[in-house]
Amino acid sequence: MPVDKSMVDPSLNPFRGMMKEIDDKKLTGKDVDEMRAALTTMERLAEEMDDVVSYMTKLTTENLFLKFSNAYGKVLSNAAQSSAATDDEGMMRNTLQQYENSLAHLKKNPDHAHLVGPVQKIVDIGKSGVSYPVFLRMCEEQQLFEEMKNGSQKPQLEFDLHVAQVMGDPIREAMYQKMLETYSAMSARSKTGLADYFEFSLARQKIEWEYAPEIARWKAIIERWDKMHDMVLDWIDAHCSFAPTDARWIDPGGDRSKTLLNIRRTKECNPGRLKVREDIFREYFDLSFDDVWNHPTYLAEQKASRIYASDERIECIKKAYPHCKPGGSPPADVIAKSEAIFSAGTWRSRRHIERFGDGATKAPGYDFKSFGDFVKKHMSTKTI
Repeated sequence: MPVDKSMVDPSLNPFRGMMKEIDDKKLTGKDVDEMRAALTTMERLAEEMDDVVSYMTKLTTENLFLKFSNAYGKVLSNAAQSSAATDDEGMMRNTLQQYENSLAHLKKNPDHAHLVGPVQKIVDIGKSGVSYPVFLRMCEEQQLFEEMKNGSQKPQLEFDLHVAQVMGDPIREAMYQKMLETYSAMSARSKTGLADYFEFSLARQKIEWEYAPEIARWKAIIERWDKMHDMVLDWIDAHCSFAPTDARWIDPGGDRSKTLLNIRRTKECNPGRLKVREDIFREYFDLSFDDVWNHPTYLAEQKASRIYASDERIECIKKAYPHCKPGGSPPADVIAKSEAIFSAGTWRSRRHIERFGDGATKAPGYDFKSFGDFVKKHMSTKTI
């Protein structure tokens, strides 16, 4: 199911408007292609994904906002410099008009707030009464064309950091914090007050490589204990009276004998499968099943309300785990508790529902909808 359109449109409409503006002007070229490719990817991900937070995180980690904005800035710059007028006065007039039009459009879209500063400076120089050659020289000396093409990456880095904080992702939070500090240090020693785009790109890539192993390890640990928890829960529920009517075991063809065979397979095989996974988990991460409850990955997922199972279900896992061995069965009180949970419909954590929604309502409480929304709410003009 696609991401809720009402959540996607506020993020993508400004980009769609920019793309339409460029298409209406019949501008073409490599930078226009880059804009279109970034927007197409945003649209595709919105159709493929179903969770708005995961969607926004994907757009951020793939730098799609920044790629689109940078390409847009280059298109505007190139269009302004390729004016059809041949005399200085005419070229100055046409160039200034294009920049003023672009500035008005940029100010309406906070997603491109980081481009307003350099474009405003260009317009101010153009209105100062200087000749076209002097205008170009002043813009080059102040590196405004370069600044407009690349813009300040600080807003995007602050947004990336904000997303990591909202998502409760401590590894990426540390990574983006280091990127932001690196960018600020490079900007401080630059004549323009902006880090060199190429130099920072190399530094950013180095930082990403530095954190990649820990990000992968963190993700792998979560995926593996989550699977083990599901295996224990399935094993418990297979012993409950509702099992023959549960979608996890019902035969698609309606054959009850096959349904019962599926239930029996879970009862008999899950303990052995769990043992194999535990051994691999211990070998790769030096962690046991019980170590997970106090591990930073579990505590972070719990704090971010990403634990799907309710507290009651988690307690069932803890009580049943020592009995989840070949030939064993869950304690009677655990089976009774699981029966009661399913009867009451309380198998999913209330915190998970409040954070991510119940499928019928939107998930409340998020601090951002888009990069532009973040810029508008959280950033002072000093960082633009």
